[in-house]
This record gives sequence, C-alpha cells and structure tokens, in this order.
Amino acid sequence: MRSVDALERNDNRNRTLRLLMLLIIVGTFPFYCIGAFIIGSAPTGSAQSIETATVDASWTPIGADLTQSPTPTTSPTRLVTATLGSTLVNTPWQFVPPTRIVATNTPIPTVFIPSPTNAPTLTPTILDSDGDGVLDNVDGCKNVAGPADNGGCPYEDDPDRDGIRGSDDLCPNEYSPDNPRGCRDFDDDGMDTSRDECPNEKGPFSNNGCPTTDSDGDGIFDNKDSCPNKGDAGNGVDNTGCPKAPPADTDGDGVPDNKDSCPNKGDAGNGVDSTGCPKAPADSDGDGVPDSTDACPAQGNAGNGVDATGCPIPPADSDGDGVPDSTDACPAQGDAGNGVDATGCPIAPPAPPVSGT
Repeated sequence: MRSVDALERNDNRNRTLRLLMLLIIVGTFPFYCIGAFIIGSAPTGSAQSIETATVDASWTPIGADLTQSPTPTTSPTRLVTATLGSTLVNTPWQFVPPTRIVATNTPIPTVFIPSPTNAPTLTPTILDSDGDGVLDNVDGCKNVAGPADNGGCPYEDDPDRDGIRGSDDLCPNEYSPDNPRGCRDFDDDGMDTSRDECPNEKGPFSNNGCPTTDSDGDGIFDNKDSCPNKGDAGNGVDNTGCPKAPPADTDGDGVPDNKDSCPNKGDAGNGVDSTGCPKAPADSDGDGVPDSTDACPAQGNAGNGVDATGCPIPPADSDGDGVPDSTDACPAQGDAGNGVDATGCPIAPPAPPVSGT
C-alpha cells in the first residue's frame, strides 16, 4: 500500500514539473522572438571599428596555462578575433536578454538509482508427489503417503494409512490422522463417531454423545423419546417416552374403574361423586320426589305420604268435620250445624227458652 502511495506522489510531482517547464517555455518565447529581431536588425560591418594588435608568437604546451576557475559573465563581452600578422576586427555588440525564471516551491524530484543486483541462481525444485512431507529424492514410496520415520512409506500395520499404528488405532478402518485414537469425530464432542448416537450433534458422554434436549418435558431426552413432542397427559409415560393410555372406565363417568366404587353406574343426570357413584337428585322436602318434579318441594310427607305430585296426602276424615278419624271421638258424626268440639263430636244445640217466665 505504501509503494502505491509513493508511486502516486512521484507521478503527481512529475506532472507538476512538466507543467512548470511548459509555463517557462511559453513565458520566455516572446523574449526569444525579440532577440532574433534585434540580431536581424543589427548594423553591418561598415560601421564597425577596427583595432589591430600585435601578438608575439611563443610555444606553450597545450593546457599548461589553463586553470579551472569559474568566470562570471555580467555583461555582453566584446568578441575579438586574433590572427597572427593580421588586423583585429571588432564584432558587433549583441544583447541577449536574460531568461526569466519563476521561483516556485516545487521540490526537486529525487532520483533513485537502483543498485546492481546479482542474477538469481536457479535451483532445481524437488517434488513431493504424494504430499506426505517427504521429498521424492528420499521418499521410498513416492506415490503413496507415509510418515517420515518410515522412509515416506505407510506402516504395514496401518491399514487406513492415517499414521496411527494398528495397536494404537481404535478405528483401524477410519482415516483420521488428527485424532490420536485414530477415529473420526464429526461433531467434535470427544466421542468417536462409531459410538456416537448423534454423530452430527454435540452431546455429553452421559447421553451417548447426544444433546440433553427434552422437548416435551417428560423426563426422557429426545434421542431416546419415541414421542418427543407428546408429554405426560396425566397417566405418565412409558419407557419409550410416549403417553400411557388412560385406564378403563366401564361406565364412562370419568372415574377409572380402579377408583370407581360404582363402575357400572355412570352419571344419571346429576353427576357422580368422588367415588364414581351417581349423585341423587335434589329433594328439598325429603319426600322422595325430586324437586324437579315436586309440586310441593317444601312440603314433605306429613304422616300420610305424598301423592304423585309430591304434595302431602291429607289424613282420613270420615264425617268430614275436619278432625281426622285418628283423633275423632265421633268419626261417624259430623257437624250437625253447631260445629264439633275438639274431640270431633257434634256440639249440642242450645236449649229452647222456657215460656211463661
């Protein structure tokens, strides 16, 4: 990521430098045009002054009189041509306008010079054809995986070739190199798949590798419950986890026969009691006629019984004097017009008045 950012910064800096150079060229171009115009319009040689100079020839080794020092130029320099035995001719003055350099704060790009590196040395690659970590050049069984301590060949007593010897491999026919017991454990609950009743669900050893889930709450885990969604309906569950059928109820009164004192007598319309026997109908006056059909529910048997409507039967009164025969001293003599006394006998009429008195 840093190298990408560095490349982007260098690219942006290069674009800035190119733009700056273009601006400098465009800004100085008019001055080049003016200089060309001045040079083209300069006077010819007739107006030039001629100076002569005598030069004594001498021999000097080439480069003996040269020293390295900077020579600043601050103004146009008169050009003089010196020739032995000839006159010196002045050259015309030339004015070259200075180039305007615009100051900027653009940093000078840093040039990285790569250091020389040696060419890579090619080393032949040694293959591991069977992928057992033992290279082919030392693998005694190049196409069959095997442990390094056996020369890359499988053990003779390791039929599943998981690297666990037969004496230590509890599952010699299951390839499981990551399990020291040599057995598979698909749900990774510590119980080998071959003994795990729920090989795809984690569970404790106490439940044979199955989760301790009891969906219907009947006390039997789902993995052993034949009816995992049907709990106790009141009669318990059997050893398979299914609800037990209710006990027999011959009279259908809701009380099972084993608790019914009247197993053959069901509800007669008034319900049954806790013993399963029918409840007697209500009879407020106790005359044996249920209130539901008693015309006199508050009047019971007065000694003479009750009639079919539940009303008391009046006592016999042969002479009709209102005194029952059972207490009538004169049961055959009724009221003669003067009433009867407490014994039921007629009251005698009053004596007629005596005349002449």
